[in-house]
Amino acid sequence: MMDKFIPYGNTPIFWGRQYNKTLQYVGHCDTFDEVLIQGDVMKHAFIGFYIKDGQVCAASAQGKYKEILTIFEAFN
Repeated sequence: MMDKFIPYGNTPIFWGRQYNKTLQYVGHCDTFDEVLIQGDVMKHAFIGFYIKDGQVCAASAQGKYKEILTIFEAFN
């Protein structure tokens, strides 16, 4: 604030709901090398891991509420 850069220390987490489906996102990646998807996207039950330089920097999920909260805790 006031022309000073103050880093945000917590891991970002957000979600959106559209057409009776919820998508959660945790972490942050400006760019990524690959996305590893576990689960079934067509059944709306998956987690996508965004990987940069061999490290998971973010994840998105649908129908995996407990798992995405576990990932959020691991980032912190």
